[in-house]
Amino acid sequence: MKERYEALYKYMAESKDPDNMMLFGQVMTELMEKAIKDNPSFAEREIDKLEAMMWNQYLSRGEAEDAVKEMQPRAPWSFSEWEKAMQSFGIPTSEEGDYNCYALWVVMNGIMSDHGDTFSKYGISKSEDFFKFVHSIAIDLIDDEDGLFDVRNYYLP
Repeated sequence: MKERYEALYKYMAESKDPDNMMLFGQVMTELMEKAIKDNPSFAEREIDKLEAMMWNQYLSRGEAEDAVKEMQPRAPWSFSEWEKAMQSFGIPTSEEGDYNCYALWVVMNGIMSDHGDTFSKYGISKSEDFFKFVHSIAIDLIDDEDGLFDVRNYYLP
């Protein structure tokens, strides 16, 4: 059965016929509706994977929380602390189609986890300017000109 599915998927993916794509989409919609009803946590994970195609840099909340938990040394900001700081400084937490808030939160925490000791060694404080500095570095990574940085590949197993 798996081989049949893979052959059908390949046929649809290589097809130029929109009717083939629509038929495949209708079947997948029915399967997803069943998954939402019978196994919502599975369905949520699969929808998260699909949602990634709408963003250059995307993480689901669960993926982001898992990535932050694994950071050594420990990441400095919980999502709510980070979100409050972003709002207080008037910094947008996402850029439509470019990056979502969870990707940015992880990258900023990653910068602090990886380089926080170096920042402290050189007397760079944790002021508003410092927070904006870390945000700027995160945006530099997220909008990497040569496209080599990928938040999903870097932070997810």
